[in-house]
Amino acid sequence: MNRPHRRTPYLIATALASVLVMAPLGATASTAPDFGPTSGQDVLSDAPDAGLPTQGVAPWMPPQQYNGEVKGIVGSWAGYTNGMIPVEVLCSPSWTSTRHRSRCDADAALEEMNAAYRAAFGVNLSITSTYRTYDEQVQLKIEKPTLAATPGTSNHGWGLAIDFGGGINVFGSAQHNWMRQNANRFGWFHPQWAQYDGSLPEAWHWEYAGSIASGRTDQNRLLAMELTRTQPWDGSEQRQCLADLWQLRSGWDHRAVGDVTSLRGIPQLDLVTLFGSTWATSKGGTAYLRIPQRQIEHGLRDITSSFDGACGAWRHWGPRVSFELPEQTTVPAGGTVRLMARYDKLLAPVPSAELMVQSRTVDGWVDVAPVRIVDGVGEHLLSPGSVSTEYRLRNWNGSAVTDSFKVYVAELGATLTGPGTVPATGTSTVSVTYTKDARPVPSAVVTLQRLTGGAWEDVEDVSVVSGQATHEVRPGATTGTFRLRNWNTTTVTNPFTVAVAELKAVVDGPTEIPANTLAEMSVSYTKDSVPVATASLHLQVLRDGSWVDVLAVPVTSGNATVRLDPGITTTTYRLRNWNSTTVTEPITVTVLAPVFTDVSPDHPFKASIDWLVLSGVAEGYDDGSFRPGTAVARQAMAAFLYRSAGSPAYTPPVTSPFVDVTPASPFYREITWLAAQGITTGTPMPDGTVQFQPAAPVSRGAMAAFLYRFVGSPQVQGVTTAFSDVLPGTRFAQEITWISANGISTGTAGPDGSVQYRPGDPVSRQAMAAFLHRLDRLGD
Repeated sequence: MNRPHRRTPYLIATALASVLVMAPLGATASTAPDFGPTSGQDVLSDAPDAGLPTQGVAPWMPPQQYNGEVKGIVGSWAGYTNGMIPVEVLCSPSWTSTRHRSRCDADAALEEMNAAYRAAFGVNLSITSTYRTYDEQVQLKIEKPTLAATPGTSNHGWGLAIDFGGGINVFGSAQHNWMRQNANRFGWFHPQWAQYDGSLPEAWHWEYAGSIASGRTDQNRLLAMELTRTQPWDGSEQRQCLADLWQLRSGWDHRAVGDVTSLRGIPQLDLVTLFGSTWATSKGGTAYLRIPQRQIEHGLRDITSSFDGACGAWRHWGPRVSFELPEQTTVPAGGTVRLMARYDKLLAPVPSAELMVQSRTVDGWVDVAPVRIVDGVGEHLLSPGSVSTEYRLRNWNGSAVTDSFKVYVAELGATLTGPGTVPATGTSTVSVTYTKDARPVPSAVVTLQRLTGGAWEDVEDVSVVSGQATHEVRPGATTGTFRLRNWNTTTVTNPFTVAVAELKAVVDGPTEIPANTLAEMSVSYTKDSVPVATASLHLQVLRDGSWVDVLAVPVTSGNATVRLDPGITTTTYRLRNWNSTTVTEPITVTVLAPVFTDVSPDHPFKASIDWLVLSGVAEGYDDGSFRPGTAVARQAMAAFLYRSAGSPAYTPPVTSPFVDVTPASPFYREITWLAAQGITTGTPMPDGTVQFQPAAPVSRGAMAAFLYRFVGSPQVQGVTTAFSDVLPGTRFAQEITWISANGISTGTAGPDGSVQYRPGDPVSRQAMAAFLHRLDRLGD
């Protein structure tokens, strides 16, 4: 019940006296008793009359912080009439019959309180009465005319009052005392008139005051959701906007100020923070708290009149996320784009926050990376990878989201495939590739640009087909730096430079010279038509198809002189600059071969004979002949091998190792060097002496032994040759096998068609030239 009346002095006196009577054994009047149930409270009645005080002992009860001092806080809401509220807008507690209903914010607080109560007592709250329709109020007034409120005035008719049983309905019980200690923090309270010393004691009757009792502004937000029912814009989306707005210290605080200064729109701050721990009784707290419902209703009306709904207010006062892309939005694969983000709330920069970059995938928007916001701004590098990507920015809960934007991945590449340095009026070649999202662009026109005076100027268009193009670059008389761009310059290549430099070389005099003589080359070196002051060039020779550096050539004032020494071999030369971007035209210096009367140009051994003579191993005769068929004497063979070894320094012995060779003999040094190297051992004679037999012709078998020993007697695996006249037991078979395996001798066709070596035949001068020439080429 909730009709107040004054309590008699007798009941007040007996209540005060009962405090001492009910004190636990051993406790003083000032000692707080144990609130647990006593033996006299084990059986409790749910009947309303069970909570009425009796004559005699007054039970001990802890104080209740808020007792309903602020008047008028429980009453009409959302334009409804008492007892005529549609049941579908009310909510039922989860643990009891759906016939029990309350306003939904009160029911949410009831659920919280029940969880705490169950933790303390192991059972749910026992509810006997909640919302009462007008007809139910009429019936109850008939049944209990002196206790029931006048129909249409009961707070049960607003869905904001509940009658409890289960012990709560007994003053001083553990359950009732628990409620006095805890109900306030959930927004519930026991009215003064219903308390033990009130005008109409009803231990079971409790009412919901929300934040006025609890100090919790979240309960004001739930109240606001119920009050939106009076607004024309009410709906689920608008309620979400309203919930989002509640997170802000919104503009309602100053937009909703009316003729009463305590009206602050919808309350935002924690009440204790505003008014301190005594907020419920403080003057400022009372003024602020007296009419929270009026404050909320005022704020909602302002939303309606100013913004046509909560979402309109949210767009005005709520968070705004924006962005700027100060650089190009097309990048190569692996490139980045700088994103400048801005975050505002209440039309002012947010001091500190974190936004989130999102990218669109086939599954929707996914978070990519956070952006730290300081004083409203932040910066982030977007990395789309190899595929164009669509992005957007959101705040922490997605209540503010930017429009999406796209970062494209396109790669325009340029590779200088022609020379990096060309002469004046020369050209180079650049190869162009153009892809988008890692795929060749089917057809496009890109533009070649040249850096002029610090700015890029268009030169000419280049057509791209299937992602590729080749183009000639003409720098003119001076070095040029170039790049290519796409149609809107969102994609450009790395710059490349084509230098203009001329390196020229000429041979002063004939380019055909005798063996072991020099030729002279004059060099000029200019860049951008100006002589190079100092530089270091490199002389190169062509060997086996490749250019090899052989000499550094210093340049002074654009000029240099180089002496060429081809030796005995016709040689091709050129000069290069330090990085080979500039080279001269090749120049060939021909070494003139000797001319013999008996060696025709088509002679089968001409190349070997020329090599032998140019190498200084042999000479012709005074009559101009070479005599290629003449047999080679053993002493001449010694001279050929000594010279082939480079005529090493050697002091011949005073005493000859051979009886038929004296220090005065021709080729004494060469013969004794041959013996000292173990290339020849001579021929033992019956008298025990050793002869060299210098005038005797060299046999082909002995020639194989000389050459084999000349190269160090390498290991030979087995004795097998293609020669029909060389068998395993043949003298010098191992040495003949070696020269055959290395291509030094190919043999001679025999009468029967077989290939013969003829080891006993003398070696001719032309065969000697071929053997030594082939041996020389083994080292190449």
